[in-house]
Amino acid sequence: MRQDIAVCTVSTRSHLAYARTMLASVRRWAPAAARVVLLVDDPGKQVRLGDGISIVHPTTLVDTELFEHLLYKYNAAEVCFALKPHLLRWLLTSGYGQAHYIDGDAWMIGDFSAVAQRLSDANIQLTPHLRSPLPLDGRNPTEFSLLRAGTFNAGYVGVARTAVALEFLNWWAERVQRWGINEPRFGMSGDQKWLDPVPNIFPGVVINPDPGVNAAYWNLSGHELAREAGVVTVDGQPLVLLHLSGFDPARPEELSGFQNRINTAQHLLLASMLRHYADEVMANGHAQWSQQRYAYYRWWHSRWLPIRMARALLFHFRESRISRTAQAVPPPVSLEDPPRTLGLPGAVRPRAPASATLSSEAEVHALSRR
Repeated sequence: MRQDIAVCTVSTRSHLAYARTMLASVRRWAPAAARVVLLVDDPGKQVRLGDGISIVHPTTLVDTELFEHLLYKYNAAEVCFALKPHLLRWLLTSGYGQAHYIDGDAWMIGDFSAVAQRLSDANIQLTPHLRSPLPLDGRNPTEFSLLRAGTFNAGYVGVARTAVALEFLNWWAERVQRWGINEPRFGMSGDQKWLDPVPNIFPGVVINPDPGVNAAYWNLSGHELAREAGVVTVDGQPLVLLHLSGFDPARPEELSGFQNRINTAQHLLLASMLRHYADEVMANGHAQWSQQRYAYYRWWHSRWLPIRMARALLFHFRESRISRTAQAVPPPVSLEDPPRTLGLPGAVRPRAPASATLSSEAEVHALSRR
């Protein structure tokens, strides 16, 4: 019998050690869940992960023309962002009752059943960046950088097998496919900023209030991390999902290279957890996988500022032209449809290098990438 819940992530080969670590933690804390990774840059389909992890390739979800368009338009992170709603939609139309996207650099360290239970009476589940005010002390991240990154963190998104959730995924996929650059200075943060209006557009959106779900450097400050009866807690609530964006296993004493608000030397429990996590990432082949070059790298993916700005300007020039033309509407997908790949709507068929890369502000850069 098919498992009712699927947990998925999107990865390039260079980040597979993180993805394997996250999915191994899912096996421990949500053993009944199917575990799926969308591997973006394995053109030869040669990678095998074992451990019951299923690998999906982009052309299983979208047609070749759309995939090539995304590769030309976006850098590696942006392609991953653009394919995320397609992956969630594919899992729902394949028959899973719930699909939970979790970033590969997260770590499940508590019972996931409460998170799944919150989704049982909802269509969509999101987690906020901020759960309490941050002091104006000059440290990163700031409330301003979080404001630019978006209200919700797209490192976790849960959807139930409902018509509303599928409508949301169709809407999200179309917007990120067209406006998915990761340049917060232009008001864009890949797929993440598009989550801001979701609670106002779609019914049945639950914003998970638990501080232990998608806990990270942007929302742990000011909250108490403790171990109670063998269970790690945040403000007395179980720590279920720790999101370690910007973590380097070679420097486990730092929570993230993109923040200076939390000093692990003053938080011994957190420091111990980070050392354990670093050991698992290294054991899952970080030294090997991190050296893998993105298979679809192009010169305009460079982070050199003049190239980033040129791509941003090209993107806006192109989109201003497209916005003056009639937009073709792709055929909708319903829960009754069999799983299938989706192609390009006619309005986005022209191909040009038109996306901006990441922001120069370190904390916005990290929050946008999750």
